Amino acid sequence: MTKSVTKFIPLLAILLMASAAFGEIGYNYRSKLGFDMRALKTNGDSNVGWLVGLRATRFFGNSLVFMGLAGSYGAPTGRSNAEEYLYYGGVTVGVDGKIGKKLTFELSFLSGYGEGHFLKRDPATVQISHFVFEPSASIGIGLGGGWRLSFATSYLHLPEAPDFCGPTIGLRFEHRSSTAIREIND
Repeated sequence: MTKSVTKFIPLLAILLMASAAFGEIGYNYRSKLGFDMRALKTNGDSNVGWLVGLRATRFFGNSLVFMGLAGSYGAPTGRSNAEEYLYYGGVTVGVDGKIGKKLTFELSFLSGYGEGHFLKRDPATVQISHFVFEPSASIGIGLGGGWRLSFATSYLHLPEAPDFCGPTIGLRFEHRSSTAIREIND
């Protein structure tokens, strides 16, 4: 197992433990759990990289506002993880709703910590950012039973690691628990 994957395992474990806490489904505890796959175009390179991420969020009562945890890992310019990697995670807040019967939308903002490495560059580049900001927007389609598939876009900004900043675009697959209020269910 590479060092980059080993460093990401604690972040993944924290996210999975939090998903259990946030994932309580019931009348008063609506939640949303999801997985995304995105392409990343960094400022530091002309290649397109990839990111995979997990999210676990919980709604405030029956409102459309949510808060939770999210984390992502990937290769910022598409090379192998032995040559480069990027991981980040943090707290996400946002609003989630419906547009008509089947379309859904989400606006969210992530704030947290991130780190990226270009191991095979000369000289090797290690950039750590103690702050990560990622505003995002998505539009999706409800698949029924709380499941949805969304087209998501965001801008990843690591102020202290400028080579890893850039726009992302991709797909998000998630499950949103239901409530007794039929109008806000998927």
